[in-house]
Amino acid sequence: SFLQKDCEKFFYCNYLSSAASQQNLEKKMLYLASFIIGEISFNTGRILKPFMPLIGETFEYFDNERKYRYFSEQVSRRPQHISAYIAEGKKWKMYGDNRNTNSFKFLKGCVELEFGSKVHIELYNEETKKWETFIFNKPTTQMKGILTKILHYDFTGKITLSCVTNKDIVCEISFYE
Repeated sequence: SFLQKDCEKFFYCNYLSSAASQQNLEKKMLYLASFIIGEISFNTGRILKPFMPLIGETFEYFDNERKYRYFSEQVSRRPQHISAYIAEGKKWKMYGDNRNTNSFKFLKGCVELEFGSKVHIELYNEETKKWETFIFNKPTTQMKGILTKILHYDFTGKITLSCVTNKDIVCEISFYE
């Protein structure tokens, strides 16, 4: 289901663990940006049409090798499909939801989704003994090739990664069609 497919992004959770071990904020953001890019690259050349989960359906996963746990639930189906998730490692937490701000846009044989929710990543800082929160948005996703039946994803727009406690440093990742 979509709940299981969303868990696949944590294949690259070693970047989150590496970010948590850094003391320099710029290096933390570098590792977090690598995780985000890894999540997006996981979809390159891979089109699946998993089934939509029912309301209240949950998915739970424990990875003993990478040392994290993941839990997600389908929260809503109408008027908007929303699934919420949380993942926790030893020194990091990530939570958010998957909701789009509008219904599907059918443009020249492609389906466009704009995500309206923000994703939160919390990293434990050993030096200050506090959690640091980072927030980023998802790029616009287009599923192209519907008419030609050669399906592929295309990502456009800008991802802005920022730290809640230090607004001076921002990481922007731009995607072009």
